[in-house]
Amino acid sequence: MKRIVSVLLLFLTLVLLISISFTLTEKIVKKAEKKAAKQLLLTLSIRKEDIETYYRTVQLEVLFWAKNRSIIKHLQQKNNRTIQLLNNLSTERGYDNIVLTTPQGKIIHSTNEHISLLPAYLQPLLSQVQQEKGVFFSDYITTDSSPSEQHAFVAAGIFNQQALLGILLVQLSNQPLRKLTKPLSGTHNNIQTLVIGHDKQLRNQITTMPHKIQLPSLTDNLLAYGNKQVLTLFDQRNKPFLAAFDFAHVSKNLTWVIITKTDINEVRKPIKKQINKWIMLGISLLISSLIVGYLGERWIRNRKKENV
Repeated sequence: MKRIVSVLLLFLTLVLLISISFTLTEKIVKKAEKKAAKQLLLTLSIRKEDIETYYRTVQLEVLFWAKNRSIIKHLQQKNNRTIQLLNNLSTERGYDNIVLTTPQGKIIHSTNEHISLLPAYLQPLLSQVQQEKGVFFSDYITTDSSPSEQHAFVAAGIFNQQALLGILLVQLSNQPLRKLTKPLSGTHNNIQTLVIGHDKQLRNQITTMPHKIQLPSLTDNLLAYGNKQVLTLFDQRNKPFLAAFDFAHVSKNLTWVIITKTDINEVRKPIKKQINKWIMLGISLLISSLIVGYLGERWIRNRKKENV
């Protein structure tokens, strides 16, 4: 009878230990995911600000040069000084190319001598500049002529009072964007940043999406979640990851989705270590209890024999 009681007490102790372990595990999981969510949101805010600041600066610069008197004079009467000015600007700012065109898009000057015609996909951008004052952005695109690179164009009209004299275009690679979205140092180095366009393709990598993400629509459905949401999403291999997203307003005619993501397994890795510790502790306690119970029972039996 005593043995049955001992075994029962031992079983109840083990159940209690398991219950406590599960409760503690759940708390640690929530705490770890909450910490990861904060890191995702912090990284997201940094990325959004950096991206919007960079492209806003580029567009303001293009608008400034489009109003430059030397460039306006160059369109009316060519001069070498303006050509040298544009060449220096392209080199100093790291632009792939700076192009001056007629209002119809015919190239007057290009800092890249190998380009004599604008690609056809820029026609909508030229049309916007022709119809409205301001600065406009053509999204990054991979072309057949440069399949390993992505390029975008920023364009602004060059006006003399109300007359459109020409168009200034600046060609950008996505290298600055890739630098802006590199992993941060310290505790955020396991967070990946994805910048996604309307076609659900990456803007901050040369290749296409490494694996598709089961995202809601990038328009109305995504807006329904609200900005800066932290969600659990799944890739095409059905592997979950934590992700936060927001919108980067690159220009008045272009918006990207920014996603900061981290592998849930990375978040739960320390938890697994803690669970393993608890399991080993539980096994140790169980073995210790069995040994103590066995030795105690033997001692009691021996005492009874001595008394007899």
